[in-house]
Amino acid sequence: SLRLLGASDLALLLETCKRKNILLPDVASNIDWTHAFKMSAVDPRLASHSRDQNGRPLLIRLYRSGHDDSQRSMLRGLLRNDVPVNLPDANGETIVYHFLRNTDK
Repeated sequence: SLRLLGASDLALLLETCKRKNILLPDVASNIDWTHAFKMSAVDPRLASHSRDQNGRPLLIRLYRSGHDDSQRSMLRGLLRNDVPVNLPDANGETIVYHFLRNTDK
């Protein structure tokens, strides 16, 4: 069940599924982000805990997993839960850059 995973664990699950070409239909609308943040060992909304070991912020990791729906419900749910938006990844790119680059394709 997705309710047993914290926010960072969900990000890892979605990234792994993308890498292995595993489809998770409607996963974006089935995640309760408020509960996921409560299940997290450390709060990934804090800047000190918002990055993975490769320096990628949680928001960018989830966005690039490709599991968000056309209504951007995953992105909206994260923003409603105060996930930092302006954190750059290791290349200095923010979520806005990734979003704009995706819409240019």
